[in-house]
Amino acid sequence: MDSAFLSALRTAETILVATHERPDGDAIGSLAATVGILRDNGFRASGILPSAAPDFYASFLPDEGIVASGEGIAADLFLVLDCSNRKRIAAAGYPIEQCPTVVNIDHHPDNERFGTLVLLNSDAAATAQNLYFLFRDAGFHISAENATRLLLGLISDSGCFRFDNTDAAALRAGADLLDLGADHHRIILSVFSSRPENLVRLESELGAKRLKTALGGRFAWMVLDPELLARYGVEVRNTESLIEIPRNIAGVEFAAVLRPENGGYKLSLRAKNAPYSAGRIARRLNGGGHEMAAGGFIPAETLEKAENILLQQVEMELNEHEKQPQ
Repeated sequence: MDSAFLSALRTAETILVATHERPDGDAIGSLAATVGILRDNGFRASGILPSAAPDFYASFLPDEGIVASGEGIAADLFLVLDCSNRKRIAAAGYPIEQCPTVVNIDHHPDNERFGTLVLLNSDAAATAQNLYFLFRDAGFHISAENATRLLLGLISDSGCFRFDNTDAAALRAGADLLDLGADHHRIILSVFSSRPENLVRLESELGAKRLKTALGGRFAWMVLDPELLARYGVEVRNTESLIEIPRNIAGVEFAAVLRPENGGYKLSLRAKNAPYSAGRIARRLNGGGHEMAAGGFIPAETLEKAENILLQQVEMELNEHEKQPQ
C-alpha cells in the first residue's frame, strides 16, 4: 500500500468517504467496500450517499455506516473515490476545504489531481480494482461481502470484462476477489438479470420508436425526455444501462443518450473502437471521462440544436481519427 495513504489512515480518528454524484456500479461498490473494510479493520468510517442508489446496486450497500448528509460531521480524513473533479463530489454539505487531509483515489485519465494525496491509476479498469490492491497490499482483512462489493465495481466498469479496459491485472483482481468469497452470481443476477418490467417496456419503445442514426449508421443515439420516463415510471437513477441499446448495434462507432437538464442536455457517450474517443468529445462538451465512456453537457435551447452540436463533434472525431483498414 502507498505508505502516505497508510499513514493517513493510521493517524485519522474519523474517516469520511464520498464518491461522485449520480453514482454508478464502480462508485457504489467502491464506496460500500471502503466503508466496510475500514470498519471491519477497526477504523471509524462513514460514507456519504446523498440520494438513493440505483436499484441494481442498492442491495450491496452496508446496513450501517452510510449517511445522507455530510453536514455537521467532523472528520480528519476525507476519501474521494472514483471522482475526477471536485465539482462532481457528492459531499452533501460536508466542508471539504476544512478537512486537513483529502485523499483522491481514482482511475479516470482526466482526473484533476485535487486533494492532499492523489492515488491515480488510469490503467485500472475500475476504482474498485485500485482499492483492492491498496487494501490487499496493506494486509487488511477483506470479507466475502466486501470482496463482492469490489467485484461489483470491477464488473460494472469493465462491462463484465467485455470492454477494452479489461487486461490481465483486472482479471487477476477478479480472480482474487472470487478466492476471497465474492458472490459473482449475486452480482450478475442483481445488475444484469433482474430488470423490472417497466424498464424493459421503456427499452422496447426506445429501440422501436426513439432510436436515431446518422453518419452512415456510425452514430446512434436516443433522447430520454421526462414525459417518457414518467409514463413508464422509470427514475433517472435507473437509466444507466439504456445506452447499451444504441451501443450494441453493428457498425455503430459512437452511441449517445441525451436528456434535458438545467437549460441544456446531459450527455452520455460511448465509443466502441480505438482510435475514436468518447473522452475527447466529452471534454469539448463540458465534461470528461474515459476514452471509451464519457459524459458531458450541451447548453442548448432546443433538442435540435443540441443534436446538431453533438453530431458535428462526432463527425469531426470520425474524420480526424479515422480507423486504419485491417
